[in-house]
Order: sequence, then C-alpha cells, then structure tokens
Amino acid sequence: MKTKKGEKCDAFFQVRRFITLRMKKVIIIVSAFVVILVAAGIIFYPFLKSLGNNDMQKALNLNFSTVDKITIKSDMTGKESTIVGRENLQEFFDVFKGVKLKKSAVLGPSTGYIYGVSLYQSDKIIGGFNFGYNTIVVPATGMNSIEYTSSKNIDDKEIEKIAEKYNLT
Repeated sequence: MKTKKGEKCDAFFQVRRFITLRMKKVIIIVSAFVVILVAAGIIFYPFLKSLGNNDMQKALNLNFSTVDKITIKSDMTGKESTIVGRENLQEFFDVFKGVKLKKSAVLGPSTGYIYGVSLYQSDKIIGGFNFGYNTIVVPATGMNSIEYTSSKNIDDKEIEKIAEKYNLT
C-alpha cells in the first residue's frame, strides 16, 4: 500500500509536535523545580545560617566589652577564681579569639568540661559557658544546653596558663 506524500508530512509534523509538547512540559517542570529551590533557599537561609559557624559573643548573645567580672571554676579541682580589670578580662577573652563554633543539640545536662565560666555586669550574671579543649557548652534554660564544637582546638598551653595564673590547679 502506497502512502501519499501529504500523509508522510502529516506524520512527521505530528511526531515533531509531540516531541515539542513533551519538551515544553519538561522545561516547565524543571523551571518550576528551580523556582521552588530558589524560594526555599531564600526562606530557609536565616535558619541554615544559624546552624553554621558562630563566634563566642554571638553564641552567648552578648558583647564581651560589657563584661566587668568573670568567675572561673575548675571542674577537676573545684577551685574558683575571679577575674576583674579590663586587661585581665581581655587576656581571658583573647584565648577564644578566632574560635568559630558549630551548633549541636545536647539533651540533658552536659558534663565533661574542664572549666565553668560566669560572666558578670555590675555584679549580675549576664551569661556563662563551660569549656574543654575543643568543646564549648552554653547552658540554656531548663535541662537542655546548646553545645558548640570549636572549629579549632583551644590551645592546651593557653588553658594551662589560665589555670596557673588564677590558681585553679
């Protein structure tokens, strides 16, 4: 059976039209997916950013320049010392300079730190944290704490220097 020349052309155009419609659908679906991803990124960016690295002041939600007294207690010896004076306070805070923190949830009270630190302004506690060699725990309300893992280890020698200077050994 012979086909007419016009029939061949119609079949070709039908196939071409089918492929074109299919491609349009694929392009529309891919475009919608990209738009959804971009919108989700914009919406969730602040949340995702908060899971990233934080510095100490941001994690504690305070400015170290407002602190006028620190008490530091050794978990190993039970000894406690007070740090006052802008130079002494700055020297203590310099140990944590450049330390970036990554947030991770801890259920229940946290243990295993070496030192507990309370920060004061006008004899009122305004914050505090516990720290070891690569972990910093910021106590929160209730039984939960927020644990941060440091991006770099806090220098052992600096910690030993603090312990000796403030008679915590």
